[in-house]
Order: sequence, then C-alpha cells, then structure tokens
Amino acid sequence: MFYSWHELSRFIYATPFEIFLFLLSLAASSLLLTVKLLTAASLSWWTTLSPVFLFDAASAYFCVIILIRQYQTGAFRAALLRAFFSLKRISLLFVFKLLLCAKLDDHYSINYSEVFLPLFYIAFLLMVRAFRL
Repeated sequence: MFYSWHELSRFIYATPFEIFLFLLSLAASSLLLTVKLLTAASLSWWTTLSPVFLFDAASAYFCVIILIRQYQTGAFRAALLRAFFSLKRISLLFVFKLLLCAKLDDHYSINYSEVFLPLFYIAFLLMVRAFRL
C-alpha cells in the first residue's frame, strides 16, 4: 500500500514542499557525485553533498516559519509538537551527513556503524510514530 502525500507528510512531519526540496537537493547532489566519480574534477565530499546541506538549512528555516504561523493561529501544542519532531529529524539527518562526509574524507577514524547511528535512531522514532497512529 502506498501513502498519499497527505498521509506521508503527516507521518514524517514534513510538508510536500519539503519533500520536493529534498528530492531536488538529492538530484543535484547525485549530479555532483557523477561529476566527481566520472571526471578528473577534484571535488571534495563536502562540495559534493553541499546541496543536501543547503536543504537542511532551508528545511530548518521553513520549520521555524511553520512554528511561528501555527503559534499565531493558536495551535500551541500542535506547533510545538511538530517543531520538536521536525527539528529533531533535521538535526539527526544533518549529523548523519556530517559524519558521512568526515568518514569519506578520512578526517576521523570512525566506523560506519557510528556514521549510521543517527539513521537508526530516526528509524526507531518513525517506528514509534507508526505505532502511535
């Protein structure tokens, strides 16, 4: 069974606009990855994944705007709950990307299990959220 846009956005606390921005940044990052791997361009992993980092900044800004608008309409609990889960998701994805870039550039000697730990935590939170619905 596939989720509709409304169900998906309600499940992961993201709007369809945020999902579209994520897909757009993923496409741009994939294009930069192709350039990095197939040409002799000396792009770092930070440059290659920069569209995804820009998405995190735009998504956090968008989340704050939604928080302010919901707070002004009087939906205090819904505003704080959505902001809490959205900012937690954004920050965990940012930490994952940060650790991934550090691992791929060999700045630190960390294991892949440590790199993917934020994703496991996000998966756990989504599983808990699925049981709540």
